[in-house]
Amino acid sequence: MLDHPVAGSYAPRVEKGKRTQFAIALGTCAIACGGSVGLPPDTVRLQQGERSEVDRFFPLHDGVVYEYDTRGSSGRPGIMTIQVENTDAQHVEMAFGGRRESLVVSATGARYADGGYLLKAPLTLDNSWDGRHGVARVVERNVELTVPAGNFVGCIRVQENDRSHTSTTTTSVYCPKVGLVLLDVKTSVSHETASLRRFGPRIDPLIGETPAVAED
Repeated sequence: MLDHPVAGSYAPRVEKGKRTQFAIALGTCAIACGGSVGLPPDTVRLQQGERSEVDRFFPLHDGVVYEYDTRGSSGRPGIMTIQVENTDAQHVEMAFGGRRESLVVSATGARYADGGYLLKAPLTLDNSWDGRHGVARVVERNVELTVPAGNFVGCIRVQENDRSHTSTTTTSVYCPKVGLVLLDVKTSVSHETASLRRFGPRIDPLIGETPAVAED
């Protein structure tokens, strides 16, 4: 599916093949947690250290590695890893599939360095925002789902519809204290998914260990 694991990160086998829609959609997967800087007009009570709900539903810390089971239209399985690097309190680098994505985080949410938001507070059903490729919005709250990493509750489902003529719909599920748990990308000719298998701090591959599953 995606090309290569991130150097220096936990690196399982990656299914090789043509570049998929994940090369676009999974460039949307990182924000950093940090100090509070001017809270937005949220409709929820923020927890200590949170700038907005975005920090709660995408709490990616420096050095965290995520591993996903992927499946394309052909049904062929693959594996993908995402590694997060905080360059400073407001800037994040996400590495996956041999490429990097830059984001800027603040009290309003997480936006791409070259335009558009990944997630924008408040994460309410009546809120929508300009995403990377189209208009994104929260379409469901209090989602419960089960993936290889376990059962998760209290999640949100976000949908983004592409502005182009490819008719691409990207649906992402984010869970509290975890982050991106499920990604579903549909076009007029393909359908691909990525389901979280495990996540945790980066481990030196020379040690021969795998990342432990993070606990609440």
